[in-house]
Amino acid sequence: MVLGCFRAWVGKHVYVYPSTKILTPRKVPLDDRSAVDHHGYIYSLGRVRIGQSATGSYRSLTCAGTRDLNDPTIPLLKPSMVIGDNAWIALKPLSDQASSSVTEL
Repeated sequence: MVLGCFRAWVGKHVYVYPSTKILTPRKVPLDDRSAVDHHGYIYSLGRVRIGQSATGSYRSLTCAGTRDLNDPTIPLLKPSMVIGDNAWIALKPLSDQASSSVTEL
């Protein structure tokens, strides 16, 4: 698997589609039987562990990076996150056009 060339830890029977984008593969350990479907995107500024039998669906977005808006310098934060065993990450919920009109949920 190509991810191994980038120092990613990959378990057994893992499938990541070629169209998937992973920002920093060495920060994304993929446990046994996990999968990321077509056009999935893992924005891994921080570590993102994907548990056993977990799945990222078509065009799913997983983001381990944010900004602290309460700090005047607005620093970049790189928190770790865990996608638990048997979890399912669904389709990105907002389209790019819709998200520009949303200010607060």
